[in-house]
Amino acid sequence: LSQAEGQTWKESYGQDRAGFYEALEAAPDTEMRAMALYVRLAAEALPRFLDRGADEAIYLDTFRDLTLWCGFFHSTEGRCGLREYRWLSHAVDATLFRLGRLEFEASRTLEDIRLNGAVLPAGTPVVDVHIPEGPGLTRGDVLNSFHRAKDFFGPELRYFACFSWMLSPALDLVLDPGQSSILWFRSLFHVYGVDYHFPDMERRL
Repeated sequence: LSQAEGQTWKESYGQDRAGFYEALEAAPDTEMRAMALYVRLAAEALPRFLDRGADEAIYLDTFRDLTLWCGFFHSTEGRCGLREYRWLSHAVDATLFRLGRLEFEASRTLEDIRLNGAVLPAGTPVVDVHIPEGPGLTRGDVLNSFHRAKDFFGPELRYFACFSWMLSPALDLVLDPGQSSILWFRSLFHVYGVDYHFPDMERRL
């Protein structure tokens, strides 16, 4: 991309996000263009991370996602590109932070959640937990990430929430509870609902 073209796309990203996505998805080289654009956007995101209390190490760790998703695209398509650009906008906007093994993002519940006899009303502040691709979920690494997240987001955010195939009750049918780190990870959460519209579990297994 030329400097002028990159600047035009960057301004569109900042001023009209819906229009930015629409134009990107209409381009004949969407994935390659997305990779070029998000490398630039990522390179300019450090000040936003610093403004939110993150340091340079957290910034670099968070954008490892860019490497992972570009690598995944290359391994499956045989060419360079990026398909998960909407997801990576969370990192570009400095709302997503990788703290050790896990990623975290301040959010709010979309519905009332019944939990241990209490009700968390819709709109309750929570910290969303995301599991990036990587090595196994060792207990030490996972617990260290949660402790770091508590320090980072502060005591006012008391609840963690996770929407992932790794919490599926169906995993009991295929994994050994005595050996599976995924089942141990699931045990950290109270599963209050299941959505079968996304076949991530089947794809991953």
